[in-house]
Amino acid sequence: MESFLIVLFWVVCGNAVALVPVQRHAEIGRLALIAVGIPCLGYITLQHGPWLGLAMLLLGALVLRWPLGRARRLPPEGEAAPSTHSA
Repeated sequence: MESFLIVLFWVVCGNAVALVPVQRHAEIGRLALIAVGIPCLGYITLQHGPWLGLAMLLLGALVLRWPLGRARRLPPEGEAAPSTHSA
């Protein structure tokens, strides 16, 4: 039961980080969530087995969305986005 409370708390913190308007603070929050989430994931996997551990890993990836979407980087502020149209 306590492991599910840990997951719930982690998900709530992940959603709070997503609400942070400043990009730099949001990125620091995401890194902190990853650093805290890895031991939590190990604890859940140890208590409930690999299938639930895999499900929690997928939940963490959905909450963060950052490691999965890192390939599509936004250009720095002030620069134009690259054109996708070929001339």
